[in-house]
Amino acid sequence: METADYGAVEAAALRLSPEQRTRLIERLMDSLDGEEGGGRWIDVRAEQAWMEEIERRHEAFERGEVTLIEHEEVMARLFAEFGRSPNEDS
Repeated sequence: METADYGAVEAAALRLSPEQRTRLIERLMDSLDGEEGGGRWIDVRAEQAWMEEIERRHEAFERGEVTLIEHEEVMARLFAEFGRSPNEDS
């Protein structure tokens, strides 16, 4: 494909709706795997499961069922559990 053609294809793709761009991306990734509708570069089912889990956790937080812990506290707990100081090199 000529560079000018690529630019036209890119410009046309960027004019698509988000849903159409998503579909196009999925089709292009499938073509890299050499399998139409299978062997996805991104496992759509795993991605969907993660999105559902994120939503579930967010809703639990919003309902007050869980609280957030600061990064520093999480790291301190991990280091205490596994016997390493946060200042030690690996």
